[in-house]
Amino acid sequence: MKTMASRLRWIVLLAGVSASALFAAAGKSDLVPSDKRAAAIATGTRLARPSEIPAVAPDIISPFSPPDFDLTDAPAVTTAKAGGGAGTAGSASAPAPGPAKMSSTREILETLTPQIPATGTIQRGSEFLLMVAGKNFKVGDIITIRQSPEAPKYDFEITSIKSTEFTLRYQGEIKTRAIVIKSSSSK
Repeated sequence: MKTMASRLRWIVLLAGVSASALFAAAGKSDLVPSDKRAAAIATGTRLARPSEIPAVAPDIISPFSPPDFDLTDAPAVTTAKAGGGAGTAGSASAPAPGPAKMSSTREILETLTPQIPATGTIQRGSEFLLMVAGKNFKVGDIITIRQSPEAPKYDFEITSIKSTEFTLRYQGEIKTRAIVIKSSSSK
């Protein structure tokens, strides 16, 4: 028993000595010396400092927000240009043939959404698909409408589809339309 106790003392003593030697070796700092840290901090501060932005001439148009950006292509303007410039867009002497002129985004939505030939919906799991002219559209898809070959294209984004209605977005304006199925009983 005495030998067992003495062995245990020696083991504890050796463990203590080796642990103190390990901690003494690990006592070195992981930090870089202060002069090197100061140089790194000065470089970081110099790089993080915002640079001076040069002044921009007031007559330069910003490409990110040009004036009249939210206006749509007016058919009257394209008709006047196509006619050789004989009349102006607002002149009453030469009426332009083709689709009616629409001036606001709401008017475009109100005029063109009834022209979308929606024939119904299909439900796949929890997702509805809108059937338009033999194609299936899902939420987020774009439906393009053009009144005539000369008229501008209008891209409507589908934002919601339910079993009896769907919602479209055009330039921030939203319109919900019922799905009307027309019967083809009379010929």
